[in-house]
Amino acid sequence: MTTAQENYTAWLAAEIQATIDDPRPSIPHEEVMSRMNTKIADALAMPGIAEIEFDPPRVTIEPQPVDFSEDRFLAQSCTEFYAIF
Repeated sequence: MTTAQENYTAWLAAEIQATIDDPRPSIPHEEVMSRMNTKIADALAMPGIAEIEFDPPRVTIEPQPVDFSEDRFLAQSCTEFYAIF
C-alpha cells in the first residue's frame, strides 16, 4: 500500500517532468505579471464593482513547532526530495 506522501511525491515528480517536457515556449515573468496587472485593472474598472460587498474572514496563522529529532524522518524526506530530480 502506498502512503499519502508517496502519492504526493509521485504526483509532484510527474508534474515537474510534464513541465520540463512541455514544448511550448516559456513566458517571461515580467510578461505574466503585466498580463495579470491588466486583468486586475480591468476587473477593478468593472461598472458596479463598488457595490459588491466583500468582507473575507480574518485568519491568523501561527508558527508551529517542528520536531526533527528523528534522523530517519529527515533522511527519508531528503531521499524523496532528491528522487524527484
